[in-house]
Amino acid sequence: MKGWRSVASTAVAVIFLTALASAALFSSHRTEEDIRSELGRLPEHGKSRLKAVLISELGIFLHKKGDMVEAAQELENSLNFDTNRSMKRQIYLYLGKSYESSGRMDRAIAAYEQAAVFDPSNWKRQRDIAQAYENVKLYGKAISYYEKAMVLDRREVEIWFPLGRAFRQAGYYEKAEVHLKKALEMSPDDTDIMRELSLVYEGQGRFLEAALMLEKSVTGDSLDAQWGRLVYLGLLAHNASISDRGMNGLMKKGTPETLHFYSALGHLLEQGATHGPRVSSPDPTLQALLDSFTVFSSTK
Repeated sequence: MKGWRSVASTAVAVIFLTALASAALFSSHRTEEDIRSELGRLPEHGKSRLKAVLISELGIFLHKKGDMVEAAQELENSLNFDTNRSMKRQIYLYLGKSYESSGRMDRAIAAYEQAAVFDPSNWKRQRDIAQAYENVKLYGKAISYYEKAMVLDRREVEIWFPLGRAFRQAGYYEKAEVHLKKALEMSPDDTDIMRELSLVYEGQGRFLEAALMLEKSVTGDSLDAQWGRLVYLGLLAHNASISDRGMNGLMKKGTPETLHFYSALGHLLEQGATHGPRVSSPDPTLQALLDSFTVFSSTK
C-alpha cells in the first residue's frame, strides 16, 4: 500500500509540474540558452509533454526575436510531441505568424485555419485567416472569413473596417461604404477608415465626397502622397479651394519629391490638362503623375 501511495504521489507531482510548465508557456522570461539547456537535460525518450512545452516555447522565443524560419521549424517540431488543446491554439497561431512574416502564405493560412479549429469562438482567429487571404489578394475568401468573424462578434471595429476594405478591393463599393461608415461610427477619429472611405467614394466617381473625407484625415504628419491625392481629388471635383489646401500641405513638407510634384502639376495646369468639363473621370496624364509620386513617397 505504501508503494502504491508513493507511485501515486510521484505521478501527481509529475502531472502538477507539467501543468505548471504548460501554464507558463509563452509567458516565460527565460533566455534561448536557458530553454535549450533544459531541453538538453531531458531524456531521449519520455517527457513528451514537457518537450512539447519547451520546444514550442523556443519557437515563440525565436519568433519574437525575428528568426521566422527557425521559429516555424521549432513550432512544427513541437507538434510531434504531446500537446493539449490549449497549447495547439498558441502553437498554430505563432506558426501562422512565422510563416506569414517569412512570406509563406499558403502555410500561414493552413496554420491559422488550425488555430481557429482549436479556438472556434475567438473572432480574432477568423480575422487572421481573412487578413492572410486579403494579403494575397483573394478578396472573396477574405470577405467570407471576415463575415465569419462578424458572426462571432459584431461589436468590433477591427472586423467592420477590414471587411469594408475587402469589399472595396473586390469592387463592391456599396457594401464597402456601409461597413466603413459603421466602422467610422464606432471609431470616429480613425484616419485609416477615413482614407479607405475616401477611396470608396473615388471609385464611385463621387470626387467631392472623396476629397472632403480625405481632407479630414490629413495632418501635418501625413505622407506627401496623401496631400498629393488631395490635390488630385480637388481637381477632379472642380474644387480649387481643396486643391489649394492640398498644395499648401505639399509645400509645407518641402521635400525635393514634393517640390518636383508641385512643379510637374503646375506645368500640367498651365497646359490646361485638368481644366474644363472633360475632367469627369481621372485625367490619364495627371493620374500617371500621381501614381509615380505615390510610389516614390511610399518607399521613402
